Order: sequence, then structure tokens, then C-alpha cells
Amino acid sequence: MSTGIRALTIRPPWSDLITTGAKTIENRPWGTSWRGVLLVHAARQLAPDAREGIAALPPGHRMVFGAVVAVARLDAIHDDDGPCTPWSRPGHQHWELHDAQPLTTPVPCAGALRLWRPTDQLLQAVTDVASPGALRLLRAR
Repeated sequence: MSTGIRALTIRPPWSDLITTGAKTIENRPWGTSWRGVLLVHAARQLAPDAREGIAALPPGHRMVFGAVVAVARLDAIHDDDGPCTPWSRPGHQHWELHDAQPLTTPVPCAGALRLWRPTDQLLQAVTDVASPGALRLLRAR
């Protein structure tokens, strides 16, 4: 099964904040022309600048590491144009993530640098635990 879906590994707590819908911009020093359905993969390591993000998580939230945690749409990327959201970083490309839908259960897997192609087996595992909203995105690809 060839797919246009890609995955992006993001360090917690930023991956958690995207999953909860609180963070809609992912900061990267690089851009891409690719747009579409994106698996949000939580890295195995905490982000070095995690303190502010951890404080913004809902009370009792348990961060997830080393797993696909959500499905979202990457609709656009724009150059730094100032603080378009509280999470925007100066000097970075601002990746606009929309309609983030958490999975009912995280799917453990290894991540990768940059955008990466999920295997058919990973896509099946994600589909098996997709919430109705996540399933809608996966089918719309």
C-alpha cells in the first residue's frame, strides 16, 4: 500500500500539546513542499526547552514517549512573521498543523529525523486504534 501520509517526530511535551490541540504551530529550521495527513510521533527524549510546555499541559496529563500519538493535517508552512501563536519561535519555519486527532492508544515505534514514511504495518496499527476523528483524516488522505 503506497501512501501519501508522512510522520514527524516531535519531542515531548510539544507532541503532547499538539495532541491536545493546544499547539497548532510546529517550529522547524527547515521547510518542505509536502502537505497532507501527518502522523504525530512523540520522540523518546524530552525537549531541552520543555519547562514551558510541561506547565501548559492539562493537570494529570502523562506525557507519551516513543509512539505515534495523533493524526493531524499539515496545511501550510510560513516563514517567521512574528509570534503567530504563543508557541512560535523566531527564525524558524512555522508548520501549521490543523485538526489534530489523538489516537485512542499510542502506537509504539521508532521515529526518524525530518519527515518520514510510515510502514504499512505502522499505518495498520495506527488505523486499528484511531479515534473517529483520526480515522476520518486517515481515510481522507
